[in-house]
Amino acid sequence: MPRKAWIVLGLIGVVVVFHLGTIRSGHDWTGDFALYILHARNLVEGRAYADTGYIYNPNFTFLSPPTYPPGFPMMLAPIYALYGLNLFAMKTVCVVFFGLALLAIFVALRHHLPFWSRMALLALLGFNPYFWQFKNNVLADLPFLFLSYAGLGMIDNFTSDRANRSRGASCLCGVATGLVLFLSCATRSVGLVFLGCLVVFYALRSRRLDLFVAAAIGTMSLGVIIENVTVHDDSRYFDQLGIYLTESYSALSQIAIVIRHWIHGLALLGDNGRAGSLAWVLAILGCTLAGAGFVARIRNRGWTIFEVFTLLYPAAIVFWPMAKSFRFLIPVVPLYIGYALLGSQWLGTTIRSQRVRVGMGLFLLIVVFGSYVSRYTTLEFSHMREGILNPDSRQLFRYVREQTEPEDVLIFAKPRILALMTQRYSACYSVVSDDIYLERFLASINATHLITTRWLKSDRIWLQGFLERHAGQLELVFENHTHHVYRMQSGASWWAGG
Repeated sequence: MPRKAWIVLGLIGVVVVFHLGTIRSGHDWTGDFALYILHARNLVEGRAYADTGYIYNPNFTFLSPPTYPPGFPMMLAPIYALYGLNLFAMKTVCVVFFGLALLAIFVALRHHLPFWSRMALLALLGFNPYFWQFKNNVLADLPFLFLSYAGLGMIDNFTSDRANRSRGASCLCGVATGLVLFLSCATRSVGLVFLGCLVVFYALRSRRLDLFVAAAIGTMSLGVIIENVTVHDDSRYFDQLGIYLTESYSALSQIAIVIRHWIHGLALLGDNGRAGSLAWVLAILGCTLAGAGFVARIRNRGWTIFEVFTLLYPAAIVFWPMAKSFRFLIPVVPLYIGYALLGSQWLGTTIRSQRVRVGMGLFLLIVVFGSYVSRYTTLEFSHMREGILNPDSRQLFRYVREQTEPEDVLIFAKPRILALMTQRYSACYSVVSDDIYLERFLASINATHLITTRWLKSDRIWLQGFLERHAGQLELVFENHTHHVYRMQSGASWWAGG
């Protein structure tokens, strides 16, 4: 194997070992991870895919759709079959896919960045404190990152030398590419954006869809149709969007809010944990260089699939309220850094002295990695003390498992986590101004218990008032410093006026 290949694999290996050696036990309370694991459990145990115990509340669609795509649960299923609910092993899967994503990024950009620039890109991604923290989540984002760049690389590779391919080879390449793109969509539904990327890219280049892109689109579309008919319905995500399409909804304000959060997220990439102003300086510099690199790339090489993806992916999610979370922008972060490296190269061409160019590049890398080191000194490396496995939460889960019946239905702000940890049916209440909505929902699902948590703002502000107004119908049956469990009186009518 060539020496450079060993260098690449060595760097990726160091990153993977660093991440694996610093996995934190436990998990936070975000909840998405729980639904993925519940789906994986169902695949292993032969249960219906949607029978997770999570009861979908049509009045609170913001939380999540009833099901998630099956790609990531299928990746977790072997781990669940071997080790059960082992969060460490499942986080290991995510770290391995992060390593594969780095390799896919390096290969995909081989026609666009020099070797050492790609090495710098891998180091900037692999040792970034944001990604280091993110690996402690059992989420589909890192596998999706790998599949996305595997697909983008296949498209770019075919585009670079398609003149040398026969019709049969073009068709086979298209089918293989479409399969990879379908897998990305089966991992995260936003992967549907690749259909638009293919169409726009080939419209820009040749104004027609050739055999390769037709085969890719056909294969991906067929896979998506089969998935949606048999396992998971992507259209349920539009239930979430319906909340915001009201008379007071403003598309421009939504875009402004999301972009503001994304800009803040870019600053987090260079956060040193101490001087926030330096992070913003790095973010402004990075955006400036990335913009220059993006423009220079189009002028010098024309449009490639990467430029199309860089524009279409954010455009596809910018209207989505949940897109405020920077994690949704992860797929374009490697390109953002890559364009910044191209921009720095373009800037270097204006400087005659090679020593000055090299010195400036090294100085920027020292500043960035110095910021990384500073940030690591402020982060926790131990177990997650405030996560789902803290003592109070363990007590709550034990009580629910041992003191409630399998057919009981519990109301909790984190229903997917409760369903995972207790094997009970659980639903989330919706924050409304009138009790009637919650009363009707409780009646429709035959709710038996209601759980409150001290640190949840919605519980304190809204649910506490509901408890006070219905004190005669609720009995406190469990409490600790963090959680309270109330049992609804047998036969109590929760239907407003009923």
